[in-house]
Amino acid sequence: MRSRSCLVSFILLAGCQFGDDLSLRARPDSGMGADSNVIHPTDAAIDSPAVSACTIVPQAGCSGSTPACDIHDDGSTYCRGVTSQGTSNNHCAADTECKDGYTCIDDGTTGHTAWCSRFCTQDSQCTGTGSRCVDDLIDGNGNPLDVTVCSNACEPNAQTGCPSAMGCLPFESANGDFTDCTYMGTKGIGQSCVGHEDCSAGSLCVNNNSVKTCKKICIVGASSTCTTGTCTGFVDPLSIGANTYGACN
Repeated sequence: MRSRSCLVSFILLAGCQFGDDLSLRARPDSGMGADSNVIHPTDAAIDSPAVSACTIVPQAGCSGSTPACDIHDDGSTYCRGVTSQGTSNNHCAADTECKDGYTCIDDGTTGHTAWCSRFCTQDSQCTGTGSRCVDDLIDGNGNPLDVTVCSNACEPNAQTGCPSAMGCLPFESANGDFTDCTYMGTKGIGQSCVGHEDCSAGSLCVNNNSVKTCKKICIVGASSTCTTGTCTGFVDPLSIGANTYGACN
C-alpha cells in the first residue's frame, strides 16, 4: 500500500522553524501539504483472490483457523490466520504475525522491517496517549483504499512506545496533536539536516536563520529534558497528553 506523507512546519517561540519535509504515512486531517511514500502489505496474499468477504472495523465475518479480517492491496478483504499476537509495538514479516484488527505495513524502504498497525474509522478506536486514526492507506498505484490505521502511541522525549529501531515523533493537527513512529537517521544533535528523518531518534531537524540542524525534543517546563540549553516551545503549542513539546536551544 502507499500512503501520503505529511509536511510539517512548526515555529519556535524563539524564531526557529522545523524542516518541512518529514516523510511519513498519511495524516488526512493535518491541514498540511502531502506527497507519496510507499507502504504495502508484506505477504503473498495480496496476489491471491479474496478467501471470504469480511469487515475490518469492527472485525466480523471470520472465524476458526482464519479469525482475522485483513485487506488486499486492491482494497478487497479476506480472512487470514493469526500466528502471533502482534500489535503496534511489534514488527512483522507477514500479516499473520499481527493479531486480529491489525495489518502488517512497511514504508517501502529496503532494510526497514514492517510493523503492525491497527485498523480504525475514528479516534476512539485507537488506544494510548498520542494515538489517533490519521494514517490513510493507499495502493501500489497511489490510489486511496479508504482504509485508515492508528498512529502509534509513543513518547517523543523518552523515545518509548515504538517498534525496535524506529523513533517517536510528535505531530501538530488542528483536530488534535498526535504521535507516530518512523525510521530515523543517524545525524546527532547540532549536525546539519534536510528533514526530521535525517536526525537520530529523539531529535528533530530545526531551521534557525536558514541553517537546519538536529535538535533534541524536550518537554516545555521540564528543564531536565534538555542536557544543554533550554526547552523552547512553539508559537502554536504542541501538546499531547500532559506534555507540551519543544526543542532544546
